[in-house]
Amino acid sequence: MLARGPSAALVVLALAAAACTSGAGAEPPDTVPDHLPDRDAAVFDWTDSRKIADLGDGWIVARCEGDGPFLCVARNGEPMGGIEAASYELSSFDSYDPAAGVEATLRRIAADYAAVFDEDRAIGCGEDYRLRHLEPRSFVLGGTPGLAYGFAGSMPDGSDSELNLQYATIVDDRLLSIVVSAYDEGGCPGPDGIGHFLTTTDLETFVPLLEEALHVSPLPSIT
Repeated sequence: MLARGPSAALVVLALAAAACTSGAGAEPPDTVPDHLPDRDAAVFDWTDSRKIADLGDGWIVARCEGDGPFLCVARNGEPMGGIEAASYELSSFDSYDPAAGVEATLRRIAADYAAVFDEDRAIGCGEDYRLRHLEPRSFVLGGTPGLAYGFAGSMPDGSDSELNLQYATIVDDRLLSIVVSAYDEGGCPGPDGIGHFLTTTDLETFVPLLEEALHVSPLPSIT
């Protein structure tokens, strides 16, 4: 079975499905209301679905209902995709070294993540599938030092297939990650209609606004 997104890969790496929580059960609404209070701040609220982050240019973000921290994204009233939060015990990662610093630890996890998807896509999408890993970079997540990393996939003919992005930091003894992904129609593994963007182009357009908001938004609370 193909690993569809960053949180799925981390479950594979950590072998700790019972130790993580995610918004996989969230059901984004068919429409996003545009007349709710507190639309003026570009800050994400992971707990109150009445508060909407207005990122400008028609983009709004608000908490979705579901069994984990999950945000719904819309543009000009049209649902576009979702943002998921998940956490994992650091001790569940084979590469974890308690003596290493935060960035060193995150870079080791990012390297494991890349290796998982290299193998997964070669098996599930074929040897001609093109996977390009994004260079990990320092990223301040909710005022906390972290790391941004991910990958882009394309079909053998060069057409866009997927984009997976992860913004990670360490809180106490857990890895906290914010995940956003896109799966294009006709690509591999292809869309499944659960919380992801439907085109990499839409996600690429959204990323600069997303990252500005992640810098200043409080971290979700996950145990």
